[in-house]
Amino acid sequence: EWNRLLAGPPLLEPAAWSAALDPDLVEILESLQVIGWAQDVIDPPAAGAYLISLVHGPEALWQGLLLAREAGLFRWDPPEPARSRVDLVPLIESIDDLRRAGTILEAAWDLPAYRAQLAARGNRQEVMLGYSDSTKDGGYLTSNWEIYQAQRRLLQTGQRARVEVTFFHGRGGALGR
Repeated sequence: EWNRLLAGPPLLEPAAWSAALDPDLVEILESLQVIGWAQDVIDPPAAGAYLISLVHGPEALWQGLLLAREAGLFRWDPPEPARSRVDLVPLIESIDDLRRAGTILEAAWDLPAYRAQLAARGNRQEVMLGYSDSTKDGGYLTSNWEIYQAQRRLLQTGQRARVEVTFFHGRGGALGR
C-alpha cells in the first residue's frame, strides 16, 4: 500500500491544501516547501534535511516521504529512478527506540519507495540521536551507553544494506549546556 501511495504525482495541489487538510498538516507541508524555495532562491545546498521527530517505527519515515512528495520535494514514477531534494532525518531518542534503531531503519529501507528515496540521495541516511528523552528514560550513563550501542548497530545495518549512515547528535537544552 505504501509503495502505491508514494508513487506518482502529489495527491493534492498546494492551492487545495487549506480547504482539504487540517491546518497543522498545512503548516508542515508549507515548512517543507521552504526547503524547495531555499534551494531555488538561495542555493541548492542551503537546505536539504528534514528532521522527523518521535520516530518509533518505519512508518514515520514513510509518512515523512509522503509529505515530501506532497510538497514537491520527492517524485517516484516506477520504473524510473526517484528524484528527491530532501534528506529525511529520523530523531531516535528514547532508550527503547535506540535499542530498536537498526530494526526501525532496516524496515524503512525495505520499502521500495523509501529505497528509491535513498538511491536518489546517494544511498545516505543521516540519523539524529537524542539525549533528552534517553537521559529521562535511563539516566546519563545509560543514555550515553545506549546511544553508543545504537550507533554501532546502525552502522552495521547500513553496511549490510549498503547505506552510508551518518549521525547528528542532538545535545541541546540544559544537558548540552
